[in-house]
Parts: sequence; structure tokens; C-alpha cells
Amino acid sequence: MKNPLLLLLYVIIAIGTPLIILQGQWRNPVVWLGYAALAIPLAARFFHMPGWFATLVVFGSFLEIIIGNVFGAYRLAGFDLIMHAFAGFLLAVLFLQFTKNATLPRTLLLPLVVFTSLGVGAAFEVFEFMSDTMLQTQLQHSLQNTMLDLVADGAGAFIGALFLIYAKFKPRNP
Repeated sequence: MKNPLLLLLYVIIAIGTPLIILQGQWRNPVVWLGYAALAIPLAARFFHMPGWFATLVVFGSFLEIIIGNVFGAYRLAGFDLIMHAFAGFLLAVLFLQFTKNATLPRTLLLPLVVFTSLGVGAAFEVFEFMSDTMLQTQLQHSLQNTMLDLVADGAGAFIGALFLIYAKFKPRNP
């Protein structure tokens, strides 16, 4: 592995795994998704994604698994919203990476990225609802929580889309 930060994040997550088990967090399906995301850097190489994207995904897993669950940051106000905004940003990057060769008008690109991210965010909220219903977890606390999560998803996607659209269409120096 060429990226030392990526390796460090994997090592920290591996060390934190016994704590996840001891704390009973292994029952949390969101933790499962955090571990599943660790495979994304392999897919990123297959789809010719930039190395920094793989590092961001593993960093997100680190935040989810270690900071959010092992150290209990989800009990802090705002941490969940930061994670949703980060996920929206990553989805924007992913969407724009897969459409980098498409000839979409600039005016269509921003809403398309944001609405795609909101759709994935809504699907995740349904996942949380199903987990609460079938597994008796407490991932959704209220309708207000769900709506704020979706707003954060959209805000992260909007910021990511603006950043990447600028990078895609910025004027080149001759």
C-alpha cells in the first residue's frame, strides 16, 4: 500500500474492532456499513478513482467506526450531521467521477448531483427505519432528526458538487 495515511487508518480500525465487539456495537448495522466501505479502495482502483477518494472513504469509515461508535461521538450534538454532510460530499465526488466523460450541461450537473445524493440519503433513512423496526436499534430519533440528516446530505453534496464542477470546468492556463 503506497499511501501511509490509508494504512494508518486501516490499522487504527483493526485495533478498534475488539472494542466494537466488547461494547456490543457489532449489532449496529451502520457499523457493518462502515466496515463494508473499507472495501471501496479496491473498487476505486478498478474504476480508476483517484487515490485521495479512497483515503476519504476510509477516513469516513474511521470516523464512523472509531470516533462515532468506539468513542461515542454520536452522542455529541452535530456529529451525525457532520457524517451525513461528509457522506453527501463523497457521493457528489463519486457521481462526478463516474460522469466525468459525459457531456452534461453545467446547469444540469449541480441539481443532478444534489438530487442523486438526496435519493441515496433517503434510501439510507429507510434503511435506518427498517433497522429500528426489525432489529430494535435506535438509529432514528425523530422526524426532525431524519429531515436534518437529509438536509446535511444535500448540503454536503452541494459543496462537493460546487468544488468538483469548478475543478472540472476551471479555465486552463495555456
